[in-house]
Amino acid sequence: MCKRIISVFLLLNMILSLPLAHAADALQIVKQPQSQNAVEGGSCTFSAYAKGHTGITWRLCSPDGAEDFPFTYAAEHFPGLQVSGKNSHNLTLKNIPGKMDGWIIYCVYSTRSAKMETDAVTLRVTDHSGSPVNGANTPASTPAPMGMNDGDIVFPAEGEKTLRTIGCVIHFVDKDGNIKGDSFTELNFGEEYYNTLTRKTVTDGSVDVKVSAEIPKGKKVAYWVINGAKYTFNSEVKSFTLREVPYGMVIEAVLNGNTAQTLLTAEKIQQQRTGETLLVETKSARMSHVNDSQKASGGYFTEFDFTDDYVNKATGETEQGGRVTVRVAASIPEGKLVTFWRFNGARLNFNSDVTSFIVENLAESMLYQPVFYTKTTPVPEYSISCKNCTFSGGGYSNAKSGTVPYGTKITITPQGNSSLGWWSGSYGTGEVSKKSITWTVKNNCSFEWHMVIN
Repeated sequence: MCKRIISVFLLLNMILSLPLAHAADALQIVKQPQSQNAVEGGSCTFSAYAKGHTGITWRLCSPDGAEDFPFTYAAEHFPGLQVSGKNSHNLTLKNIPGKMDGWIIYCVYSTRSAKMETDAVTLRVTDHSGSPVNGANTPASTPAPMGMNDGDIVFPAEGEKTLRTIGCVIHFVDKDGNIKGDSFTELNFGEEYYNTLTRKTVTDGSVDVKVSAEIPKGKKVAYWVINGAKYTFNSEVKSFTLREVPYGMVIEAVLNGNTAQTLLTAEKIQQQRTGETLLVETKSARMSHVNDSQKASGGYFTEFDFTDDYVNKATGETEQGGRVTVRVAASIPEGKLVTFWRFNGARLNFNSDVTSFIVENLAESMLYQPVFYTKTTPVPEYSISCKNCTFSGGGYSNAKSGTVPYGTKITITPQGNSSLGWWSGSYGTGEVSKKSITWTVKNNCSFEWHMVIN
């Protein structure tokens, strides 16, 4: 009976998911959870990983598929059970009761327009002798997840829920990037937080802030460390606006002569990468390997799986899988400029013109994408000077000199008591009695009024 329920559900799930297929293109599960064995009263942890998501929640399902709920309700169903996994790829169960034997665990990743479920895996609970607590046998089949309803909780954070900075400070910003309020170095947006700029309590997990390096006199920013990876940009980045970030980050600004505190070691990277896929991709950009001098060579690529050992095309040497150093460069169309970058969906507006960067020690699957805007030619400006006259217009009133944009219409007024005279310079005339003239500025121009004394 359970197998029939699974088959029907899977068919319905496939049909219902068809309209979302396109929206889910950027959402990809790269690590599936595994079934776990636990001793009654003991603990265990389920782990999964996905990229491109903005929401994450773990769910529990009964062996017969009759009950299915978010993990936050688990303690209500199993008194004494301790559960943690909010804002995390890991679900940890402690003080596990025997009646959880045979229950199903799975994780749901989501974006604003799509949802994707991991494999459904089984929790086996035994007594200290290794026998099933309930005397239950392994279920004939594993019931598939029942899916999420609109009213279910979706936690908006990925991994750590805290935005933390070292060597830099955080400010809330408005839509134009203007700072307001006190600075701080840590923000927990996995829970509710109070935005001092909008004076509202935020519960959706998103954050718009400005991260600014603290730079003493005589120092400059050498590079940044974001989530343990080193980013060296093609120009000095002193600050950036961080938008649309639904997950925690650790950001460190490293000054020249200083040592990074949060740069991951090779051993730590290898521990993190075990059993996972390290897929680095670019969109509207391209990558290349770098040599010992951090120079790019060996050809370009837009996608690379660094999980296994690979040959660095810039050096010809075999590099250890799971430790990445590449140069990422924007592929800039004619007439366009880079306005900001997306790192796994998070939007970074840098204070300088970042068109490329070298990332070292990258230990997580990433998608880098520059976003462009149309380059417009600035309107040239031209200087104006007046002798025995003044001009008004272009933001000036009765000025003797100034600079205005091309095409500005100005009014030039003679000075002095004489009502007769003539102009020289850009507006040369014979004797006239005209007290003022108008002029459209299209180049540098000068005017002089010569009075006629009666």
